[in-house]
Amino acid sequence: MMLLERFYKQLAIPDSCFLGKRVYKKQFYDNASLSKADQQRFSEQIDTVQWRYTLKPVTINIPKYIDEQREYLEIALLQVNLKGVIPSDSQRSKLADIIQRAIPYPLVLVFVHEQQIAIQLAYKRINQADNSRLTLERSFDTGWINLHQPEVLQQDFLNDFAISHCRFNNLYQCYQDLVQRVVALNCAGYTGSYRLSTDTEDNRQARLDQLRNHQQQLAQLRSELKKETRFNYKVELNMHIKQLDQTIQALKTQL
Repeated sequence: MMLLERFYKQLAIPDSCFLGKRVYKKQFYDNASLSKADQQRFSEQIDTVQWRYTLKPVTINIPKYIDEQREYLEIALLQVNLKGVIPSDSQRSKLADIIQRAIPYPLVLVFVHEQQIAIQLAYKRINQADNSRLTLERSFDTGWINLHQPEVLQQDFLNDFAISHCRFNNLYQCYQDLVQRVVALNCAGYTGSYRLSTDTEDNRQARLDQLRNHQQQLAQLRSELKKETRFNYKVELNMHIKQLDQTIQALKTQL
């Protein structure tokens, strides 16, 4: 746990924000309207959930933010301790969605499995049909990071992922800055360097999504090419592959 505590120290969250309160699974079952399958998944894969920090105007000098679509009264950091076999990205994403929907605050989720962590954030907006509820817009995930031996780009991210590096104008902008750093890490996997962008995280994430979709298409075309025996179709597939590869390389320069 020393590595985990070092990670939290690096986050530079003031001690005044520490809560250290356990959140019991029953609270998620009651508040998230979980199916039996989701309850089973939650029970089998999650050991404990701790509400570790609460960032709000009375605990940190950052004003709240409210407009017609968003309400950032506080930011909560939850530590989710996992058990058993390490879950896949899709399994972890499902667990994150359950937690994000159950707690009506902007959340920073830190999934912990032995010496590995995965950080997940999500934008939420006020439900226009029912303003007492929040709608989950989209999520941002770092993937697994081995705290004992992080990759170079992951270490660059960890060094930069700190509250002290965020804007203190209001809680929404603070949260945006945290999201921006997760997006920068995901882009670094394609560009080879971790860097923040002057563009919005939404625009940068959109290009990243487009690049990933093109890569999937490229893999499918290359698979089809291996099976294709007709010369004319092989020529056509090669042309598509070349064009798609050029588009991918161009998108990488824009990340």
